[in-house]
Amino acid sequence: MQKLCNRERYCLFKSRYNRSRTLFSFAVAGFCFMLFNLSTAQAQSPENGEAAEGQTEIKPLQIGDTVPEELWNLPLQVINHPEGKDTITLDDYRDKKLIILDFWATWCGSCISTFPKISKIVEARRELVKVLPVSYEEMQKVERSFSSNKVIKNSGIEETIVEDSVLKAYFPHRIVPHYIWLDGNGRFLFQTDASSLTMENIDSVITENPVKLTAKRDSISFDKDLPFDANQFDVGRNLERTVFLTETPGIPSLMGQPRPLRSDNQFVRAYAVNTSIERLYELAFPDLIGIPRNRRKIDAEIDAKSLLCYEFIGKVERKGDVRLKIKEDIDGFLGVTSNLKREDVDCYTLQIDEELYRTREHLLLGERQTVSNWVRLVNNTPDNIPLICDFEPYKIFIPLLPIDASYAEASKTLKQYGIELKKDRRDIAVFYLKERRSEK
Repeated sequence: MQKLCNRERYCLFKSRYNRSRTLFSFAVAGFCFMLFNLSTAQAQSPENGEAAEGQTEIKPLQIGDTVPEELWNLPLQVINHPEGKDTITLDDYRDKKLIILDFWATWCGSCISTFPKISKIVEARRELVKVLPVSYEEMQKVERSFSSNKVIKNSGIEETIVEDSVLKAYFPHRIVPHYIWLDGNGRFLFQTDASSLTMENIDSVITENPVKLTAKRDSISFDKDLPFDANQFDVGRNLERTVFLTETPGIPSLMGQPRPLRSDNQFVRAYAVNTSIERLYELAFPDLIGIPRNRRKIDAEIDAKSLLCYEFIGKVERKGDVRLKIKEDIDGFLGVTSNLKREDVDCYTLQIDEELYRTREHLLLGERQTVSNWVRLVNNTPDNIPLICDFEPYKIFIPLLPIDASYAEASKTLKQYGIELKKDRRDIAVFYLKERRSEK
């Protein structure tokens, strides 16, 4: 039967498979997914983004700014230069109509896969356009990639700047590939991702025709160790969100079944405030409401006294399986499996001979109770066999009976008033909550 853990309120579940669980909150936002999960297709970001030496002394350039002379003339270390040079300057390409700085890394597959495309652009507009790959990585590491990576070797890419820190300081970014577009006068035109690198866009820029490119905006201040809301994400734009919180003092116990949001009927919301774990499952299994404790089989260590706050918000089209999603949320949070199913169960049933009861009712002297009250007390004692009443019990009175009365004792007392207690077997709903076993 149910085992209650006398823990502090934040320790809601403990077993030999799950040493401790603490409360958490998460949100699944669609735009966050796009920003940080498209690494293989569009963009990648190093976990240990290296800070540039002296970066705090450099003021990052904004779109519309002009490259300062000191940056034009700054020696930049390169490898694989067609003329064998070890260093170059941006000033070497000042005669071009367009200079594109291509920030990349050897571990970035999407960066490398764009090299052949860049080479074709450069070859077609060599007199007017210069694309300069820029890597922050050490020379030896980049040289190894140039000699071993077949895509790089066959791409036609020439020199690349290595061991860079200064260019990244002027053009800070978090995700590569990252492209900076400069005109021949050094004016900072655009910062984009690879999708903007088309011949049509290149030609529009070098012919000074109007062109609108989608700006790439990296979140420089993002801290992977902080929750989304602490990182200033707009969590209100979630496509789906699940939140678990501890008890919140000052608010009564509340529960809201899944229904469309009043503020946006494209979304459905379910919530519970300061609710016990067992009652929380009523959001997942609405038929659980009214099921007594002796039909709730709890085989997991949960703190029945702990109260939780829970909220789920998801798209309306998920309404059909919102209950399943809520069940998965709670199960996953507690490390258990839950189920509500109908099955044949041993039980006791009550039938009444109403005529006999009416002739004996006057014999009920002293304290008495309704049949419904006695049935409720019996069924809300976890170890008792389910008791089912086959008649309307609310206005039928019986003597006071202990909830642990034996079958013989209860049967004898009830029979005097035309009520028969029988052993039976019925198809009834039973709720199961079991500890999730670790897979071997």
